[in-house]
Amino acid sequence: MITVITSTIREDMFDNLLANFLRQNVSPKELILILNSDSLDIDIYREKVKSYKSIHVEQRPSSTTLGECLNVASSKASYETIAKFDDDDYYGTDYLKQSLMDMEHHHAGVVGKSTYYIYFEENGWLTLFQNGKENARIQTTKTPLAGGTLVFKKGISSFPHLNKGEDIGFQKACIQRGIPLYSGSAEGYVLKRYGLGHGHSWTVSDDRLFHHCHKVALTNDFDHYFGKGSEKN
Repeated sequence: MITVITSTIREDMFDNLLANFLRQNVSPKELILILNSDSLDIDIYREKVKSYKSIHVEQRPSSTTLGECLNVASSKASYETIAKFDDDDYYGTDYLKQSLMDMEHHHAGVVGKSTYYIYFEENGWLTLFQNGKENARIQTTKTPLAGGTLVFKKGISSFPHLNKGEDIGFQKACIQRGIPLYSGSAEGYVLKRYGLGHGHSWTVSDDRLFHHCHKVALTNDFDHYFGKGSEKN
């Protein structure tokens, strides 16, 4: 049914990634994880996932760009639909299920979220970013789909060989080729901001980003909002 692809350089985000993948209530599914680092021991990761036949771990040198790693993972996908997960975000139980429904119902080659939740760990606020871009066709990258929410058909395009902006480049290529992009509801996904030192690929400061968000709740219980049975169709 669907292949999840992820490229990581962070040892401490593995458990978060695994929980997000296992939480998804779609089947069959597989995870292809690319270790984009010379310092990560692939044998340790393969040992951690040896009981999961649907999880595959590969490794590429640190010099390999994020875009290249995502292309490698995509090429190894067993299924015709691919979802890009970021290792440090949160994906609710019905996230993939809803994305697949959006893709089918709206005849889109790429689906994702232009309006989405952002959680700031340092102050505990769950917020909403770019309100008003839900359930809409995307025809420009001025309000792009969040990189961690891209779900697309295998082979539809490739990621540019970049470490930053590879998701925007992917969307631009699709738009130029006339491939329909669709932004679903904000539900089911939370982009998490961990503060200084985390190494976010999106280098905007938390203070500046927070200023552009709408406050939703003080919480650390994402399942309360996005757990099983709470997704909006």
